[in-house]
Amino acid sequence: MPSEKELFADLPEQPAPEAPGRGMPRLRQPERHQLGWQVATIDDLVARDHPVRAVWAFVQGLDLRALHDAVEAREGVPGQAPPAPELMMALWLWATVDGVGSARQLARLCEQHLAYRWLCGGVSMNYHSLSDFRVAHAAVLDRLLAGGVAALVAQGVVALDVLAQDGLRVRAAAGAGSFRRRERLRGELDAERARRAKTNKAEVSRQKEPRAMKLADGGFRPAYNMQIIPAPRGQVIVAVDIDTTGSDRGLARPALERLDAAARRPSDFLVDGGFTKNDDIEWAHANGIRLWCPPVHSKHRTDPYAPRPDDQPGVADWRQRMASEPGKALYKQRATAECPNAWARRMGLSRLLVRGKDKARAVLLWFALAHNMLRAFALRRRAMPAAT
Repeated sequence: MPSEKELFADLPEQPAPEAPGRGMPRLRQPERHQLGWQVATIDDLVARDHPVRAVWAFVQGLDLRALHDAVEAREGVPGQAPPAPELMMALWLWATVDGVGSARQLARLCEQHLAYRWLCGGVSMNYHSLSDFRVAHAAVLDRLLAGGVAALVAQGVVALDVLAQDGLRVRAAAGAGSFRRRERLRGELDAERARRAKTNKAEVSRQKEPRAMKLADGGFRPAYNMQIIPAPRGQVIVAVDIDTTGSDRGLARPALERLDAAARRPSDFLVDGGFTKNDDIEWAHANGIRLWCPPVHSKHRTDPYAPRPDDQPGVADWRQRMASEPGKALYKQRATAECPNAWARRMGLSRLLVRGKDKARAVLLWFALAHNMLRAFALRRRAMPAAT
């Protein structure tokens, strides 16, 4: 059989065609000016499992009758209707979880962010209304905090027999006049140290404005000492308060007195060394509360747990408890109780954007409610398998 070369030997030579040059790449570019139709409801803006829906469901279960009663716009009465209290509550709870602490920023998010637009449901927002609502209803927030804790206790996921207390220093939104010159600031700090040594509670209670405190970065700035009382079991916040002193010393007894007035007296109360004060230990012992706190170590390096001749019954019992192995095991629960402080920082509670002690406490209450809402979600999910 002839080869391929022999078969085509008579054909003229055909030169190979040259490959054409590469043209411009063909791409699909965005055309944002072209018209198009997108049919969707506001409810379609977020997925069915988006956590913002859980926040809205949580708010719908709250008793907000006091806020509804305060609304002045009524049927047959002229005046612009305000946003529903449920909407304002949901917006600030979601914003707190999201680390948003500015009313102006929240107003912008209500126009631009899908989750916030979903919450608004077409209701327009302005930062004035948002800002006013945030700080105007501290009494309602206190009641909601207490009611939420009571519900978790009734469900058996939280116990109040052991409580803890810790201070969180948050930088204040102080004006320029609050930032003194170096000499003036040093004088204020010296005066603060002298006052703390005396622990004059009458003087402390009269202080309204923030004082210079040492913050986590080592600097001294006007700040508030926010007191958080959580339950180690469940890590929910039971109560909050705010102080203008830079020391926690002497603040355990006022907190216990407020808990007792609210019928939430614990059997054991855990605090860190900054709260340690013999008078508070003795008072707690006389009222049936065991105060757990580490001793102040002496410069003479003596055993802080050794009995002393001048010990009163409460302090003597405290030394014995803290030195025992069961006492050490119980006191370890205080580390768990510090988790709300970490969550506070994560939610942006490091610098306030409002001025005044009452407004600062309202911001702290919003954080406590948001934190307890998240803990309620987690605790109930954890309890569901056990129930089934």
